[in-house]
Amino acid sequence: MPTCPICNYSLVGIEPDEQHRLTCPECGTPLKPASPNSIFTKQKFHLVFLYILVIPTIITNTTPIAGAFLPMEIGMFVIIFHVMVNPLILISLAIAASITAFVRSKRYPRPYPRWTVLLWGLLYSLPGSAMYFFTLYVFGQVY
Repeated sequence: MPTCPICNYSLVGIEPDEQHRLTCPECGTPLKPASPNSIFTKQKFHLVFLYILVIPTIITNTTPIAGAFLPMEIGMFVIIFHVMVNPLILISLAIAASITAFVRSKRYPRPYPRWTVLLWGLLYSLPGSAMYFFTLYVFGQVY
């Protein structure tokens, strides 16, 4: 459901004018042209979180697996480095994805209300968090 980026008014059913522009009936904000390529759709919204948050966290969580095949001293260094740095990476990527979703949808109808962007970031953080704790559990069993 598209909403106004300024007042969060629902823009469902509002038709664009001759220049393909939308105007919010609640606050009067003129929104950019409503061409299919420029609107920040739900699909683009979720792709931002996928590319910025999910894929990098999967990559950073699979690298400690190499620590199991290294000598114990180096493997322990890899695991300790992973334990210390990976939560910072996950938090910074969640913030980056949320900011990107806010900025990309600034003057277009938003696919979701403003308050749900952070919740989507937390939801997309779950796979990375699960992999993080899984690798900690596996290496706790190995070492």
